Amino acid sequence: MSSVRFGLAAVIVLTFAADISQARSITTYSPADVYHPDSSVLNSNVGLDEGYVIEDFEDETLVPGLSFDPPAAGLDFRVGSVSFWTNDAWDGSQMLINNAGGSATGRPWGNVKFNFAGGIDALGIGISNIQRTASTFWVNGIEQGTLIGDFGAPNGLGRSIYLVIENEVGDDPITSFMYDIKGYSVESVTFDHLALRGLEPESSVPEPSTLMLVGTGALGLWFYRRQQSVL
Repeated sequence: MSSVRFGLAAVIVLTFAADISQARSITTYSPADVYHPDSSVLNSNVGLDEGYVIEDFEDETLVPGLSFDPPAAGLDFRVGSVSFWTNDAWDGSQMLINNAGGSATGRPWGNVKFNFAGGIDALGIGISNIQRTASTFWVNGIEQGTLIGDFGAPNGLGRSIYLVIENEVGDDPITSFMYDIKGYSVESVTFDHLALRGLEPESSVPEPSTLMLVGTGALGLWFYRRQQSVL
């Protein structure tokens, strides 16, 4: 079950048959309601606190623990402007686009899947230039619905939305988010201001040398205690 909120309006509850064990809160915001050139104001408007790590896509170095599976042709970063139609930056001047040409007219386009090492408990993402009413998004491999229609993205000029997904108690960690264009030949979509809460950098896993030191220390302590017990 998912609690779905459109913008700053009332709460609507939808049940997805494939995901009835999950109760994630999914909130959508229109850029007309929440966008601000100061990212701190944008964060406040969509409920992102200091616990979130922000990937702004201003360069090709991603925050540790974040990766993505691009379309077969690859993914490009491109310069945009805040028009929320063809060049759709939610912050700065760069965003991620779902093709290898780096332009709204380049081909081919494809699905984009973001992966979160170790899982996260909340996700925010700006999605812009949505052109197909049938395009959907997936969380942990489970289809959630269409952004236009099920989740309140406008159908027409300015087809852009900011999406916030938050786990409820008992939900599995969010390990992936995918935007699915359903095989359409024309669906140039951009992604920006990706907010991640609870992300664990992959480098936080202890290295073998660290584990060896811990093991050696434990063995030394055991030997010392054994010696003391026989004295």
